[in-house]
Amino acid sequence: MKIIRYGSMSDIDIQFMDEYGYIVHDAVYTNFKNGQIRNPYDKTINNIGYLGVGKYMTKAYGKILESYNVWHDMLRRCYSETAKEKFQAYFQVCKVSYGIIIKTLLSGLMKIDMT
Repeated sequence: MKIIRYGSMSDIDIQFMDEYGYIVHDAVYTNFKNGQIRNPYDKTINNIGYLGVGKYMTKAYGKILESYNVWHDMLRRCYSETAKEKFQAYFQVCKVSYGIIIKTLLSGLMKIDMT
């Protein structure tokens, strides 16, 4: 990542140097220096899934959403080495999109438990 705009110590813009080129606006220099600014496109979920940026959220009102749990668990079943034995039918044969999971949940094909 590199600083692409410097306003002050508490007002810098940072760009990640990957294929997405995501820009974080109004960051604090100390956080940049300490490596505390995260790239939303880093594949942090089983080395395949990333949260990205957009309309889909992982939490609402401080609670993790059921749709995120479904997506995360599907990635675990499909790509986690530790889950390979338990979920042999899934392992490395599926492609999972959080957007598709959300649309499926919202269309009523899957039950959403909001409690």
